[in-house]
Amino acid sequence: MKPTRFWIVAICAGLLCMLASAAIAQDMTSKDLNGISPQNHKYIITTLGGAAAGAGLGFLLGGGAKTGKLALIGGGGASAWFLHSHPNTLGRVHDWAMVASGTTLGMGIGVGERSRLLRS
Repeated sequence: MKPTRFWIVAICAGLLCMLASAAIAQDMTSKDLNGISPQNHKYIITTLGGAAAGAGLGFLLGGGAKTGKLALIGGGGASAWFLHSHPNTLGRVHDWAMVASGTTLGMGIGVGERSRLLRS
């Protein structure tokens, strides 16, 4: 084995052992789960859930472009709904998030209209 390969393997093995030793060193307690709560990430969970529901519906309706279109509509709609019902969410960037969710919703609706217009 060449000396450079030896050192690469030795460093990788050392890093792997270093990461594993920190995980093994302590027992798990209830304090380890503090700060991990779905209540802290309601907006992103709502947006991703809407996109997943839309994509699932698009897949059930035949897949293809419908999946992406309905994922955009679901994500944009869920984001817009959440931001309208929670006006203090995201602080100073709330208005920009409203613009982004409206744009995403419009892109999802517009994809079908553009393809329909191109066919005629």
